Parts: sequence; C-alpha cells; structure tokens
Amino acid sequence: MGLGSLGKREVMERIARPGRLFLCAFAPSCLCVLVFLSPATFAQTGRPTEDPSGVRDVADLAQQAYEEAEQLRAEGTRPALLKAAKKYEESRRNWRLLKRGYSEAVTANALGLTVYALGETRRAAACFAQALPGLRGAGKKLQVASTLTNLGVVYGDLSEEPKAIVCFEEALALYRAEGDRAGEARALNNIGKSRRDLGELDEAKKYYEQALAIYAEVYEARDEAITLNNLGVVLWQQGEHRKALDRYERSHLLRRIAGDRPGEMTTLTNMALVYDALNEPENAKKCRDEVERLRKDPENE
Repeated sequence: MGLGSLGKREVMERIARPGRLFLCAFAPSCLCVLVFLSPATFAQTGRPTEDPSGVRDVADLAQQAYEEAEQLRAEGTRPALLKAAKKYEESRRNWRLLKRGYSEAVTANALGLTVYALGETRRAAACFAQALPGLRGAGKKLQVASTLTNLGVVYGDLSEEPKAIVCFEEALALYRAEGDRAGEARALNNIGKSRRDLGELDEAKKYYEQALAIYAEVYEARDEAITLNNLGVVLWQQGEHRKALDRYERSHLLRRIAGDRPGEMTTLTNMALVYDALNEPENAKKCRDEVERLRKDPENE
C-alpha cells in the first residue's frame, strides 16, 4: 500500500534509517554532509629567539591544543571525543585572545563536528554559527558553504526545516558562484530533503531531479546513489512504486560500486518495502535476505 495516508512520523519510521557511522556519514533520506575544513593557516613553526609579547607562546599553545584535539577526534570513542572537545575549546580561546578570526573559526567548526558526534545538537549549531563570521571575513567562500551545510544539517535534525533551507540555499549560491558542481548537487539534494520533511513532495522531487542532472556530468557515485534513494522515497510516498523501484535499483548498483555497504542495506530495505506494496513477497524476501547477509559479513564490521 502507498504512504499517502500516513502521517510524517509513521512514514519516517517505515523508511530505513541506519545510525550514523562517522561524522561525514550520510543519512538514507538526506545528504547529511558534515564537512571537515582544512586545517587553519596557523602560526609559522619555529620559535623566535626573543618574543617579549608572548604572542608566540600563545599561538604555540593554540596550535598544540588543536593538533591534540584532532588526534583525539580521530580515535572516535566517546571518551576521546569528550577530551577533544575540551582541547578545541582551549585552542579556540587562545586564537580569540590573539584575534585570529580564521583560525578560531576553523577550530569552532571542528568543535561543532565533535559535539555533534556526542549528540549535543544545539551546541553544535552554536559552534557552526560562530564559525561563519571568521570564515566570511577570510573570504573562504567554499568553507563558508561547507559550514552552512553543517548548520543546515543540524537544523534539520532539530526539525527546524525553514532554517535549514535558508542555510542550504545560501550554500547553493556560493557553490554556484565558485563553480563547484558537486557541492551544488549536494546542496540541491539537501534542500530536497528539507522540502520533503515539510511535506512538499513535488518540490522535493524537483530539487532531487536537478541534483541528478548534475551527477550526469560529475561522477560522484556515492552522492548520486543517496539522491536516487531519496527520490525513490518521495516517489514511494506518492504511490509511484515502479518508479521508486527503478531509482532504488540504480541507487543500489552505485552504492555497491562505491563500496557503501550501509547504504546498500538502506536501499535494499527500501526496495523490500516497495515489493511489499506491490504484493511481491518473494522479491521482498530476497532483498531482506541480502540485507541480513551484508549485516553478517565481517567486512561490514
């Protein structure tokens, strides 16, 4: 049966939703791009013979704390992430003391990613918002777009879709201005996800199709697979089951090519739901059996 009669909560509960595996993970129904910025252009290495101002000492402390935080975040465990957050805060305070806005902004973004992984969503939103002025001041347009994407993703998690759309649309304009076609496609996908969450299915479909037109020019198998999966969800919600199945099948193929096993399981689960709606239990079972096989595969651990 179709999903037109179901409420938003019921629909979302029936769509496969694996947990986030790492900070740059993609959710099945939205392109959750949490983008790591390049390390800041911190102070030059080497200590001058004399530095009566003490600036070099503070810069060294800021740099050291940042590097330690990066190492801790790379470990990925909760205790390490908690320590990393404290180190980023220490680094950020010192960059602020030195009035180095760009370095402080990069550190704020990294802190946002860390606390997001810890489940502190509101705090992550504050960090990303605080990073924007320093990035804008430094003229780093693509980093501004990345951080706006991060902020939009967080707003989406907080069910604040109108705010998310504002962020994604600004990011879209920046990606277009800079000629970043892959970034443009991701932004279009993100807007589509937010529109879908608002129940604007036709609008969502329009944005997903615009993104896919770009992926026809730019090879990004993993990202294209996500958008195909997302479009399949919308078509499924609209009761267009055969069209949904076509998008899911293409998504599954690309996810296999990209080695995205969690993504494969997501799309296969969605395919099973479509086969259920089409009253094709044997095909649905094949999809679920494949999900179980992938889940037990040691390479998936």
